[in-house]
Amino acid sequence: MMEGERHGGFPTELLTPPEIDWAKLNDYRLGRIRQAMEERDVELAIVTNPLTMRYAVNYHEYMQFQARIPLMMLMIFADGPVVFSGAFIKTLDNVTEYVPTFGLAPFFAGFDQQDKTRNFVDFVRSRLSGKGRCRVAVDRLDASAVQGLMQAGFEVTDSPGFLEKARSIKSPEEIALVRYAVEVAELGIRRMRESLRPGITENELWSVLNQINIAHGGLWSEARMLASGERTNPWLQEAGERQIVLGDLVGFDTDMVGPFGYMSDISRTWFLGDSKAPETYRDLFKRALDEIEHNKALVRPGVSFRELTENSYRHPEEFHAHRYPCIMHGVGMCDEYPFIPYPQDWETSGYDGVIEENMMMCVEGYVGSDRGGCGVKIEHQFLVNATDLEQLDTYPYDENLLS
Repeated sequence: MMEGERHGGFPTELLTPPEIDWAKLNDYRLGRIRQAMEERDVELAIVTNPLTMRYAVNYHEYMQFQARIPLMMLMIFADGPVVFSGAFIKTLDNVTEYVPTFGLAPFFAGFDQQDKTRNFVDFVRSRLSGKGRCRVAVDRLDASAVQGLMQAGFEVTDSPGFLEKARSIKSPEEIALVRYAVEVAELGIRRMRESLRPGITENELWSVLNQINIAHGGLWSEARMLASGERTNPWLQEAGERQIVLGDLVGFDTDMVGPFGYMSDISRTWFLGDSKAPETYRDLFKRALDEIEHNKALVRPGVSFRELTENSYRHPEEFHAHRYPCIMHGVGMCDEYPFIPYPQDWETSGYDGVIEENMMMCVEGYVGSDRGGCGVKIEHQFLVNATDLEQLDTYPYDENLLS
C-alpha cells in the first residue's frame, strides 16, 4: 500500500493490485465460452454486450457507450477465428481479425437499416459458407439483424443464458481480481465512514466510494444505492440531496464494478450517533443478520436453487411486502447467474440449477416493515469452496446497531 498527499480533500492512497498471468486468464475465459458453444452446437456467437466482450477478449474501451449504442461486435467462431468489428484498440490477445464496424444501430445507420443489415448478414454468410443451417447465438441485436440472419437460413438462438453459465465458474486469476475489487471497495467504505457527519448529503457521501474506485481504475456502480432515514424503507431508493442528520440510519450497497472489471457487491447499514441505536433499529439489524446467517449456511456445492428457496429464512409477515428482490445471487463482472428468489416469488422468477465450486455468491439481508419506519440492508460476498463458503468482505458491523 502506498500513501500520498491529500489533494482537494481526496486521499491518494492506492492499493497494490495482484500480479496476474493475463494470457492464462484470457485463455481460460475464452475457453469457457467455446466449451459452452460446443455443448450447445453453436457455430457462431455474436457478442455486443460490453461485459461479455471484456470477459471474452479483455476489451474494455467505451463500455458505457457500447451498452447503449452497439458500435462494436465480437464474433466467436466455433472453428477458431475471433473477429472484432469496430474495435478502437487492436492489440488484444486471442482476436484473430479486425474489421470495420457494421454500424447496425440507428445512431449510425439512420432509420433505414436495410443496407447495413444486408452487409452484416452477407459477412456472416461468407464466413459460414458450406456449413448449412447452422446455429448462430446472439445477445443483443436489433430485430432487423436477427430477421436477416434467419432469412439467410441460420438457426438463431439466445446466447446470454449459456454465456452467463460459462462466466459463473471463476478461475484462480478471477478470484484474485475479485478479492482486489473487494479490497478497493472496503477502502472506499472506510473513507465513507470517515466522511459521515451531520449535514452531509447522500450524494456527497456516495461520491466518496466512487472516487476511490475510479482512482484504482474501477469503472462504475450499477446503481446509486445509498439512502438515509426513512428513505431506507422501502429499499432501492437511490442517493439524493437529502442531508443526513444525527439519529439517522444510513444504508448502502456498493454494486461496484471495480478494477479490471470485477464487481464488489456488499452492503452495510450504519447509525449516525455516539451511543447505542434505538432498540427498534437494533431489532431490524438483528433480523437482517439472522436472515444472512441462516441462508448462507444453506449454500454448498450440489445444493439446488429450489432447495435454497424452499429452506430460506422466513421473516414475519409485516416484512414480506418490502422484501429484497432475491435472497442471493451470483456475482462476477456484475450481478450474474444464478438468481435465487424468495419462496413467494419462485413461480414468477425462479428456475432450478445447482451451486458449483468456484461460483461467487452474494447473500442478501434486508428488513423493512410495511408499517413504515426505517430499514436495514446487509450483504456479504462469498466464494463457494469445495465444502463451504469463504466470506470475501471483512468490513465490520456498526457496534451501535448490535444488540
